[in-house]
Amino acid sequence: MALSRRARRWLVVLGVLALLGFVAAWWINRQLEPNRLAATVLERAGTALQLRFGFSGTPEYALRPEPRLLLPGLTVAELDGAPFLTAKHAEISLPWATITGGEPVITRLQLDSPVLRIDGLQRWLASRPKQPFKLPTLTHGLDLRGGTILGAGFAVRGLLLGLPRLKQGEPADISASGRYEQGTTHLDAKLHLALATAGLASAYTLESTGSLQQAPKPLAFKLGLAGRYASIDNLLTLDADRLDVQGDSPLPHIAGKATLRSDARLDFGFDGLLREWPAVWPNLPEPLASQTKDLPVHLAYLGRKDVSDAMRLQVAKGQTTLDASLQVAALRDWVAATPASPLPPMAGTLHTPVLQFDGVKLEGVEATISPDAAAATAR
Repeated sequence: MALSRRARRWLVVLGVLALLGFVAAWWINRQLEPNRLAATVLERAGTALQLRFGFSGTPEYALRPEPRLLLPGLTVAELDGAPFLTAKHAEISLPWATITGGEPVITRLQLDSPVLRIDGLQRWLASRPKQPFKLPTLTHGLDLRGGTILGAGFAVRGLLLGLPRLKQGEPADISASGRYEQGTTHLDAKLHLALATAGLASAYTLESTGSLQQAPKPLAFKLGLAGRYASIDNLLTLDADRLDVQGDSPLPHIAGKATLRSDARLDFGFDGLLREWPAVWPNLPEPLASQTKDLPVHLAYLGRKDVSDAMRLQVAKGQTTLDASLQVAALRDWVAATPASPLPPMAGTLHTPVLQFDGVKLEGVEATISPDAAAATAR
Protein backbone atom coordinates (compact mmCIF):
# COMPACT_ATOMS: atom_id res chain seq x y z
CA MET A 1 0.00 0.00 0.00
CA ALA A 2 1.58 3.29 -1.14
CA LEU A 3 2.21 5.99 1.42
CA SER A 4 0.58 9.34 0.93
CA ARG A 5 2.65 12.40 0.11
CA ARG A 6 2.01 13.75 3.62
CA ALA A 7 3.21 10.53 5.27
CA ARG A 8 6.36 10.50 3.15
CA ARG A 9 7.11 14.09 4.26
CA TRP A 10 6.79 13.08 7.90
CA LEU A 11 9.13 10.16 7.35
CA VAL A 12 11.72 12.54 5.86
CA VAL A 13 11.34 14.93 8.79
CA LEU A 14 11.68 12.13 11.32
CA GLY A 15 14.71 10.77 9.47
CA VAL A 16 16.40 14.16 9.50
CA LEU A 17 15.65 14.61 13.22
CA ALA A 18 17.01 11.15 13.96
CA LEU A 19 20.18 11.93 12.01
CA LEU A 20 20.59 15.26 13.82
CA GLY A 21 20.04 13.51 17.15
CA PHE A 22 22.65 10.91 16.28
CA VAL A 23 25.15 13.58 15.23
CA ALA A 24 24.45 15.60 18.39
CA ALA A 25 24.85 12.52 20.59
CA TRP A 26 28.10 11.61 18.82
CA TRP A 27 29.46 15.15 19.22
CA ILE A 28 28.50 15.37 22.88
CA ASN A 29 29.93 11.93 23.61
CA ARG A 30 33.14 12.87 21.82
CA GLN A 31 33.45 16.13 23.72
CA LEU A 32 32.65 14.47 27.05
CA GLU A 33 34.82 11.38 26.69
CA PRO A 34 36.58 11.54 30.09
CA ASN A 35 40.22 11.56 29.00
CA ARG A 36 39.53 13.94 26.12
CA LEU A 37 37.48 16.29 28.27
CA ALA A 38 40.10 16.34 31.04
CA ALA A 39 42.95 16.93 28.61
CA THR A 40 41.05 19.74 26.85
CA VAL A 41 40.13 21.60 30.02
CA LEU A 42 43.57 21.24 31.64
CA GLU A 43 45.36 22.22 28.44
CA ARG A 44 43.35 25.43 28.18
CA ALA A 45 43.91 26.23 31.86
CA GLY A 46 47.62 25.45 31.52
CA THR A 47 48.01 27.70 28.48
CA ALA A 48 46.32 30.57 30.30
CA LEU A 49 48.33 30.15 33.51
CA GLN A 50 51.64 28.89 32.06
CA LEU A 51 51.39 25.73 34.11
CA ARG A 52 51.60 22.03 33.36
CA PHE A 53 48.61 20.04 34.65
CA GLY A 54 48.57 16.28 34.81
CA PHE A 55 46.63 13.38 36.29
CA SER A 56 47.09 9.65 36.79
CA GLY A 57 44.34 7.11 36.25
CA THR A 58 41.01 7.39 34.50
CA PRO A 59 39.02 10.56 35.06
CA GLU A 60 35.24 10.58 35.43
CA TYR A 61 32.57 13.16 34.74
CA ALA A 62 29.00 13.99 35.68
CA LEU A 63 26.54 16.37 34.03
CA ARG A 64 24.38 17.55 36.91
CA PRO A 65 23.95 20.19 38.11
CA GLU A 66 26.67 21.17 35.63
CA PRO A 67 29.63 19.35 34.06
CA ARG A 68 32.00 18.04 36.73
CA LEU A 69 35.38 16.44 36.23
CA LEU A 70 36.79 14.01 38.79
CA LEU A 71 40.55 13.76 38.35
CA PRO A 72 42.69 11.16 40.17
CA GLY A 73 46.28 12.02 41.05
CA LEU A 74 46.23 15.68 40.03
CA THR A 75 49.61 17.42 39.62
CA VAL A 76 50.36 21.09 38.96
CA ALA A 77 53.85 22.21 37.97
CA GLU A 78 55.74 24.99 36.28
CA LEU A 79 56.30 24.34 32.57
CA ASP A 80 59.89 23.25 33.23
CA GLY A 81 59.74 22.31 36.91
CA ALA A 82 58.63 19.69 39.39
CA PRO A 83 55.04 19.69 40.72
CA PHE A 84 54.41 22.13 43.54
CA LEU A 85 50.78 21.03 44.04
CA THR A 86 49.46 17.48 44.12
CA ALA A 87 46.11 16.03 45.18
CA LYS A 88 44.82 12.49 45.62
CA HIS A 89 41.55 13.50 43.98
CA ALA A 90 40.29 16.72 42.45
CA GLU A 91 36.71 17.53 41.56
CA ILE A 92 36.29 20.45 39.18
CA SER A 93 32.94 21.94 38.23
CA LEU A 94 32.91 24.06 35.09
CA PRO A 95 30.32 25.67 32.81
CA TRP A 96 29.46 24.41 29.32
CA ALA A 97 31.18 27.45 27.81
CA THR A 98 34.54 26.14 28.99
CA ILE A 99 33.96 22.78 27.33
CA THR A 100 32.86 24.34 24.03
CA GLY A 101 35.91 26.59 23.75
CA GLY A 102 35.16 29.62 25.87
CA GLU A 103 37.29 31.19 28.57
CA PRO A 104 38.53 28.55 31.05
CA VAL A 105 36.34 29.16 34.10
CA ILE A 106 36.04 26.91 37.14
CA THR A 107 33.00 27.39 39.31
CA ARG A 108 33.92 24.96 42.11
CA LEU A 109 37.06 23.13 43.15
CA GLN A 110 37.38 20.31 45.68
CA LEU A 111 40.78 18.81 46.54
CA ASP A 112 41.34 15.68 48.64
CA SER A 113 44.72 15.30 50.39
CA PRO A 114 46.39 18.18 48.54
CA VAL A 115 50.07 18.97 49.18
CA LEU A 116 51.28 22.50 48.41
CA ARG A 117 54.98 23.41 48.41
CA ILE A 118 55.38 27.11 49.09
CA ASP A 119 58.78 27.45 47.39
CA GLY A 120 57.43 26.11 44.09
CA LEU A 121 54.36 28.34 44.27
CA GLN A 122 56.56 31.38 44.91
CA ARG A 123 58.78 30.55 41.92
CA TRP A 124 55.74 30.34 39.65
CA LEU A 125 54.29 33.59 40.99
CA ALA A 126 57.64 35.33 40.44
CA SER A 127 57.67 34.15 36.81
CA ARG A 128 54.26 35.62 36.03
CA PRO A 129 54.17 38.81 33.94
CA LYS A 130 53.58 42.05 35.77
CA GLN A 131 49.91 42.81 35.33
CA PRO A 132 46.97 43.81 37.51
CA PHE A 133 46.25 41.00 39.97
CA LYS A 134 42.85 39.36 39.66
CA LEU A 135 41.50 36.58 41.78
CA PRO A 136 39.83 33.65 40.03
CA THR A 137 36.06 33.52 40.38
CA LEU A 138 34.73 30.48 42.19
CA THR A 139 30.97 30.92 42.21
CA HIS A 140 30.48 27.72 44.20
CA GLY A 141 33.65 27.98 46.21
CA LEU A 142 36.60 25.88 47.28
CA ASP A 143 36.73 22.80 49.52
CA LEU A 144 40.06 21.38 50.80
CA ARG A 145 40.22 18.17 52.81
CA GLY A 146 43.25 16.70 54.57
CA GLY A 147 45.67 19.21 53.07
CA THR A 148 49.36 19.82 53.74
CA ILE A 149 51.36 23.03 53.26
CA LEU A 150 55.15 22.75 53.29
CA GLY A 151 57.20 25.92 53.83
CA ALA A 152 60.72 26.89 54.88
CA GLY A 153 61.03 25.36 58.33
CA PHE A 154 57.31 24.94 58.95
CA ALA A 155 54.37 22.81 57.88
CA VAL A 156 50.59 22.88 58.16
CA ARG A 157 49.01 19.41 58.27
CA GLY A 158 45.47 18.06 58.38
CA LEU A 159 44.20 21.24 56.74
CA LEU A 160 40.45 21.56 56.23
CA LEU A 161 39.36 24.69 54.38
CA GLY A 162 35.98 25.89 53.21
CA LEU A 163 35.35 28.93 51.01
CA PRO A 164 31.72 29.18 49.86
CA ARG A 165 32.33 31.84 47.20
CA LEU A 166 35.20 33.88 45.81
CA LYS A 167 35.02 36.88 43.50
CA GLN A 168 37.38 39.84 43.18
CA GLY A 169 36.22 42.81 45.26
CA GLU A 170 33.34 40.98 46.97
CA PRO A 171 33.14 39.78 50.59
CA ALA A 172 34.60 36.36 51.34
CA ASP A 173 34.37 34.04 54.35
CA ILE A 174 36.96 31.34 55.01
CA SER A 175 36.75 28.60 57.64
CA ALA A 176 39.80 26.44 58.28
CA SER A 177 41.41 24.09 60.77
CA GLY A 178 44.72 22.28 60.97
CA ARG A 179 48.00 21.80 62.83
CA TYR A 180 50.93 24.22 62.50
CA GLU A 181 54.35 22.64 63.09
CA GLN A 182 57.66 24.46 63.43
CA GLY A 183 60.49 22.63 65.19
CA THR A 184 59.12 21.41 68.51
CA THR A 185 56.17 23.82 68.38
CA HIS A 186 52.84 22.18 67.48
CA LEU A 187 49.74 24.35 67.36
CA ASP A 188 46.22 23.04 66.63
CA ALA A 189 43.77 25.74 65.58
CA LYS A 190 40.40 26.49 64.06
CA LEU A 191 39.75 29.89 62.50
CA HIS A 192 37.22 31.98 60.67
CA LEU A 193 38.42 34.81 58.44
CA ALA A 194 36.04 37.39 56.98
CA LEU A 195 37.25 39.71 54.20
CA ALA A 196 35.34 42.85 53.27
CA THR A 197 36.66 42.82 49.68
CA ALA A 198 38.56 39.76 48.47
CA GLY A 199 41.84 40.73 46.80
CA LEU A 200 45.25 42.16 47.59
CA ALA A 201 43.89 44.69 50.10
CA SER A 202 40.93 44.45 52.42
CA ALA A 203 39.52 45.03 55.86
CA TYR A 204 39.32 41.77 57.79
CA THR A 205 38.25 40.10 61.02
CA LEU A 206 39.83 36.89 62.30
CA GLU A 207 38.68 34.71 65.16
CA SER A 208 40.61 31.62 66.19
CA THR A 209 40.62 29.02 68.94
CA GLY A 210 43.00 26.15 69.53
CA SER A 211 45.69 24.68 71.72
CA LEU A 212 49.46 24.75 71.98
CA GLN A 213 50.69 21.19 72.45
CA GLN A 214 52.90 21.18 75.55
CA ALA A 215 53.59 18.79 78.43
CA PRO A 216 52.00 18.01 80.80
CA LYS A 217 48.84 19.21 79.01
CA PRO A 218 47.89 21.31 75.97
CA LEU A 219 47.43 25.04 76.54
CA ALA A 220 44.15 26.37 75.16
CA PHE A 221 44.09 29.81 73.55
CA LYS A 222 41.71 32.25 71.89
CA LEU A 223 42.73 34.93 69.38
CA GLY A 224 40.79 37.87 67.94
CA LEU A 225 42.01 40.29 65.27
CA ALA A 226 40.41 43.06 63.25
CA GLY A 227 42.01 45.55 60.91
CA ARG A 228 43.30 45.77 57.36
CA TYR A 229 45.92 44.04 55.22
CA ALA A 230 47.58 44.87 51.90
CA SER A 231 50.03 43.07 49.61
CA ILE A 232 51.98 45.29 47.21
CA ASP A 233 54.79 43.66 45.22
CA ASN A 234 56.94 41.92 47.86
CA LEU A 235 55.60 43.93 50.80
CA LEU A 236 52.90 42.53 53.07
CA THR A 237 51.34 44.89 55.61
CA LEU A 238 48.98 43.84 58.37
CA ASP A 239 47.36 46.28 60.76
CA ALA A 240 45.32 45.12 63.72
CA ASP A 241 43.19 47.82 65.31
CA ARG A 242 42.03 45.12 67.70
CA LEU A 243 44.26 42.32 68.95
CA ASP A 244 43.17 40.16 71.86
CA VAL A 245 44.96 36.99 72.97
CA GLN A 246 43.82 34.84 75.88
CA GLY A 247 45.34 31.54 76.93
CA ASP A 248 45.92 29.08 79.70
CA SER A 249 48.90 30.07 81.82
CA PRO A 250 51.79 30.41 81.00
CA LEU A 251 50.27 31.93 77.84
CA PRO A 252 49.55 35.61 78.52
CA HIS A 253 46.35 37.62 78.15
CA ILE A 254 47.16 40.71 76.09
CA ALA A 255 44.98 43.28 74.35
CA GLY A 256 45.88 46.24 72.16
CA LYS A 257 46.93 47.17 68.63
CA ALA A 258 49.59 45.72 66.37
CA THR A 259 51.31 46.36 63.04
CA LEU A 260 53.35 44.05 60.83
CA ARG A 261 55.47 44.74 57.74
CA SER A 262 57.12 41.86 55.92
CA ASP A 263 59.43 42.01 52.90
CA ALA A 264 63.12 41.10 53.16
CA ARG A 265 62.80 41.54 56.93
CA LEU A 266 60.03 41.39 59.50
CA ASP A 267 58.95 44.59 61.24
CA PHE A 268 56.47 44.07 64.07
CA GLY A 269 55.06 46.33 66.75
CA PHE A 270 52.52 45.92 69.57
CA ASP A 271 51.07 48.53 71.91
CA GLY A 272 48.64 47.40 74.55
CA LEU A 273 48.15 45.86 77.96
CA LEU A 274 49.24 42.71 79.71
CA ARG A 275 45.93 42.12 81.43
CA GLU A 276 47.33 40.01 84.24
CA TRP A 277 50.52 38.21 85.20
CA PRO A 278 50.12 34.52 84.26
CA ALA A 279 49.78 32.30 87.31
CA VAL A 280 52.74 30.03 86.58
CA TRP A 281 55.16 32.77 85.57
CA PRO A 282 57.84 33.31 88.25
CA ASN A 283 56.83 35.70 91.01
CA LEU A 284 58.08 39.26 90.75
CA PRO A 285 59.54 41.14 93.73
CA GLU A 286 57.43 43.79 95.44
CA PRO A 287 56.09 46.28 94.61
CA LEU A 288 56.12 44.96 91.03
CA ALA A 289 54.11 41.91 92.08
CA SER A 290 51.25 44.22 93.16
CA GLN A 291 51.28 46.19 89.92
CA THR A 292 50.80 43.46 87.33
CA LYS A 293 47.18 44.21 86.39
CA ASP A 294 46.86 45.97 83.03
CA LEU A 295 50.56 46.57 82.54
CA PRO A 296 51.17 48.90 79.56
CA VAL A 297 53.46 47.03 77.16
CA HIS A 298 55.26 48.03 73.98
CA LEU A 299 56.95 45.37 71.84
CA ALA A 300 59.01 46.08 68.74
CA TYR A 301 60.88 43.73 66.43
CA LEU A 302 62.92 44.34 63.30
CA GLY A 303 64.97 41.47 61.94
CA ARG A 304 64.91 38.04 60.38
CA LYS A 305 61.58 36.49 59.53
CA ASP A 306 62.11 33.53 61.87
CA VAL A 307 62.03 36.00 64.81
CA SER A 308 65.50 34.87 65.93
CA ASP A 309 66.79 38.42 66.44
CA ALA A 310 66.28 40.42 69.63
CA MET A 311 62.94 42.06 70.39
CA ARG A 312 62.62 45.30 72.35
CA LEU A 313 60.30 45.39 75.36
CA GLN A 314 59.16 48.51 77.19
CA VAL A 315 56.93 48.37 80.25
CA ALA A 316 55.80 51.33 82.37
CA LYS A 317 53.53 51.39 85.44
CA GLY A 318 53.52 54.40 87.74
CA GLN A 319 57.15 55.33 88.41
CA THR A 320 58.44 51.90 87.43
CA THR A 321 59.85 51.51 83.94
CA LEU A 322 61.62 48.70 82.14
CA ASP A 323 63.48 49.06 78.84
CA ALA A 324 64.95 45.76 77.67
CA SER A 325 65.68 43.41 74.80
CA LEU A 326 64.93 39.70 74.73
CA GLN A 327 64.76 36.77 72.37
CA VAL A 328 61.68 34.63 71.85
CA ALA A 329 63.52 31.29 72.17
CA ALA A 330 65.14 32.29 75.48
CA LEU A 331 61.83 33.58 76.83
CA ARG A 332 60.14 30.28 75.93
CA ASP A 333 62.84 28.35 77.83
CA TRP A 334 62.42 30.67 80.83
CA VAL A 335 58.69 30.01 81.01
CA ALA A 336 59.23 26.23 80.91
CA ALA A 337 62.17 26.14 83.35
CA THR A 338 61.88 24.57 86.85
CA PRO A 339 62.98 26.27 89.00
CA ALA A 340 62.81 29.54 87.09
CA SER A 341 64.51 32.84 87.64
CA PRO A 342 62.26 35.64 88.95
CA LEU A 343 63.71 37.75 86.16
CA PRO A 344 63.16 36.79 82.52
CA PRO A 345 66.26 36.35 80.29
CA MET A 346 66.66 39.89 79.03
CA ALA A 347 69.17 42.70 78.80
CA GLY A 348 68.10 46.17 79.85
CA THR A 349 67.51 48.65 82.65
CA LEU A 350 64.89 48.80 85.39
CA HIS A 351 63.93 52.01 87.20
CA THR A 352 61.67 51.78 90.26
CA PRO A 353 61.31 53.81 93.49
CA VAL A 354 61.23 50.69 95.70
CA LEU A 355 62.20 47.05 95.25
CA GLN A 356 61.79 44.30 97.87
CA PHE A 357 62.91 40.67 97.75
CA ASP A 358 64.17 38.14 100.28
CA GLY A 359 63.44 40.58 103.11
CA VAL A 360 65.60 43.31 101.58
CA LYS A 361 64.13 46.72 100.70
CA LEU A 362 65.90 48.92 98.17
CA GLU A 363 64.91 52.49 97.32
CA GLY A 364 65.63 54.55 94.21
CA VAL A 365 66.59 51.46 92.27
CA GLU A 366 68.25 51.74 88.85
CA ALA A 367 69.30 48.24 87.87
CA THR A 368 71.01 46.80 84.84
CA ILE A 369 69.66 43.41 83.88
CA SER A 370 71.53 40.83 81.85
CA PRO A 371 70.54 37.29 80.79
CA ASP A 372 73.46 35.86 82.78
CA ALA A 373 72.38 37.65 85.95
CA ALA A 374 68.81 36.46 85.54
CA ALA A 375 69.99 32.88 85.09
CA ALA A 376 72.17 33.10 88.20
CA THR A 377 69.19 33.94 90.41
CA ALA A 378 67.62 30.59 89.53
CA ARG A 379 70.59 28.62 90.98
